[in-house]
Amino acid sequence: LNDEKKLLPCAIQLNGEYGVNNVYAGVPVVIGKDGVEKIEEIDLVDNERKEFIHSIDAVKALWEAASKIDPELSK
Repeated sequence: LNDEKKLLPCAIQLNGEYGVNNVYAGVPVVIGKDGVEKIEEIDLVDNERKEFIHSIDAVKALWEAASKIDPELSK
C-alpha cells in the first residue's frame, strides 16, 4: 500500500539467502508496490542460526512426508 517499502516478516522461497535453497521460510522482506523487493538477510548468532536451520530441516521433512503420500507434489 502506497509503496512504503516496509520491512515485514513474510514466507518466501529462499534461493541462497541464509544458505538455504528451494525452501519457503519466514524471513524479513521489504515489500513495495510490486511485492517483495528485497529479502533482508540479518546476522544470526550461533544459536539463532541453529534454530533456523532446524526449522528449515523440519519443513523439508514435512515436504518429503507429504510427497510420499501424494507423489504429484514432487512434480
